[in-house]
Amino acid sequence: MTSSLRELSLPELALRLDASQGDAAYLVYVVPPDELADVAAELLAELNGTEIPTISIESTSAARLLHELSGFEGTLVLNAGGYRASDWSLLDRRRSDLQRVGPTVFLTTEESFDELMQVAPNLASWLGGNAFTRPPSELQATQISNDRDERRAALRVWSGMSDADVIRRAEAHTLPLDPEYAEWLVLLGRGDLLDE
Repeated sequence: MTSSLRELSLPELALRLDASQGDAAYLVYVVPPDELADVAAELLAELNGTEIPTISIESTSAARLLHELSGFEGTLVLNAGGYRASDWSLLDRRRSDLQRVGPTVFLTTEESFDELMQVAPNLASWLGGNAFTRPPSELQATQISNDRDERRAALRVWSGMSDADVIRRAEAHTLPLDPEYAEWLVLLGRGDLLDE
């Protein structure tokens, strides 16, 4: 069912949310389960450059969300990755409690989105065509960045040096010739120091 999702990058999502201020707009953004928190943080960072009042809620259940939801006007970014059929069904029955001024973004997973589509027809109708996923290129860029960070952390442990130490020693031509140091400089975007 998630094959019908349209691709939308996080910056494009932020622009869409900016354009929806003052409206009761509802969107779903489907991401891998292990990226929910990171995507929420990235989206908030994108929105921080605007004057949009924004709040992010990580709610463990729909019942808790309905209890916590207040009269906040602005963008609501809701981490709903753990929502199951019972949660979506509750929101479907009590959807009038979700009505508010400002857009609401449900960050969720493929599995949870599929359950929403099966048990919450009224909520799904509110979403209309506003169901999106990240483009593969953006997901790959995030994964590459995470892999680079992990590799640099491993190199710091291996050598006992910091990133700044490696750059300083490369500039002073005192860096050992081990290939790991060359890799490290490339990961730091300082491959230019290899030519010196």
